[in-house]
Amino acid sequence: MEMNKGKLLRQIASKLKNLREQWGYDRKEMAAYFGISRAGYSKNENGQSFPGIKTQFRLSEDHDISIDWFMFDKGPMHFKEKEKMNVLEKKTAELEENVHQLQLEKKNLEQRNKELEKDLAEKNAALEISPEVKELVEHMKKIPLLYHDVLAGFQKFKWDNKEMVETHMGHAESPDE
Repeated sequence: MEMNKGKLLRQIASKLKNLREQWGYDRKEMAAYFGISRAGYSKNENGQSFPGIKTQFRLSEDHDISIDWFMFDKGPMHFKEKEKMNVLEKKTAELEENVHQLQLEKKNLEQRNKELEKDLAEKNAALEISPEVKELVEHMKKIPLLYHDVLAGFQKFKWDNKEMVETHMGHAESPDE
């Protein structure tokens, strides 16, 4: 990218003039402040020459002016702002990383949730109770004699068919359980 010297000189001249006006100096006072001739300062402010190292040093040291900003229009005007921007950029990068980690965690949790929902659906399907069993349970709730008779029949069945029950249930059960 080719540098346009005239444009650069005009930008610097404009910044010098604005700074001078902000500080309430006339050209003579500004030249004296920088330790240069009035004619030298006028050439700088009129865009005829680049400010010398003395001028740049005083701007940087006394007023915290960033030479990147002053000469090349890059970044903030003041170093303190530049430091703040660096801190903000670092914090932004950290926050972006945190957001990325949270998005990954969210994705993992959503996947785990889907797995749990599938497991729950499978278990609910296995727990499906037929209408006949539901009817029996309702009657057993209302008729205590039926309840006890069904339990006694169940215990007798387990005792009479112990091997079959153990085979189907996968473990040994005593009739007292």
